[in-house]
Amino acid sequence: MDRRLSFSKMHGAGNDFVVLALLGNDQQVLDQRVDLPKLSQSLLDRHFGVGADQLMLIQPSDRSDFAVSIFNADGSSARMCGNGVRCVIRYLISHGFSKSDHIVLDVAGKEIPCQAKDEGRWVSVDMGVPEFNPEQLGIQASTELIGHSLQVSSESFAVTVVGISGSLHCVVSVSNLQSLEFEKFGPLLERYELFPNRANVEFVEKLSNERVSVRVWERGSGPTLACGSGACGVVAALARQKQISRRALVEMPGGVLEVSWGENNQIVLSGPAEEVFQGELSIDFMERLQ
Repeated sequence: MDRRLSFSKMHGAGNDFVVLALLGNDQQVLDQRVDLPKLSQSLLDRHFGVGADQLMLIQPSDRSDFAVSIFNADGSSARMCGNGVRCVIRYLISHGFSKSDHIVLDVAGKEIPCQAKDEGRWVSVDMGVPEFNPEQLGIQASTELIGHSLQVSSESFAVTVVGISGSLHCVVSVSNLQSLEFEKFGPLLERYELFPNRANVEFVEKLSNERVSVRVWERGSGPTLACGSGACGVVAALARQKQISRRALVEMPGGVLEVSWGENNQIVLSGPAEEVFQGELSIDFMERLQ
């Protein structure tokens, strides 16, 4: 490492991120000697690093405006994160890398259109078409799992499995979130035998036809205050069963997100994006990763 690497700490409804932008003068700073999974584990550790749910790594792109790679707290990669993408848009606008309110990101090989308002403080993301086909989802099932009864330990849950922009979600309907043994069943469902590559888990309680309350157990990160793709998965799962409207507010511990599943089948996530602080990674920190 020739010099320090700058970063921003950001969050969307409490779902927090370390954002690294390898653009401009920083484009060559992170060299090939750095192990990105190890970097993410070290950076995201809340005691020995900066601390966050995920790392968002922004780089130049030949096919879109910018490319984004996403890493979880355990070092594994993620295919999509709606809240993280919204924070990336806020970062690009507020740091002068884009003057447009419409930005297209390349995330895991998919083009993700985003629309910003108020200089990126409010961002809408086109999350694509929800996927229910088990073959496309890569899960061990012969039919779509819609309101499917799943036995986990001593409990039986009604679950719907849906893919949002390549991210797998297990949506679990419960009558009362407060009485749920969240820390017990979250990891059990994440690693359930149906999901060879693990799954994000959203426990949802219906409040009305236009509002739900959700707790998230995120694949590779554990409990998070919010999950953008998870919010979309919840609305798609419940609306598919006609339990709620196709346009709904999703309450999560960190805040409220808006989800709209249009007649064209595209699902759009909207919500706030905030920058908390900026900093620089020390040379010693970076050298320990090499």
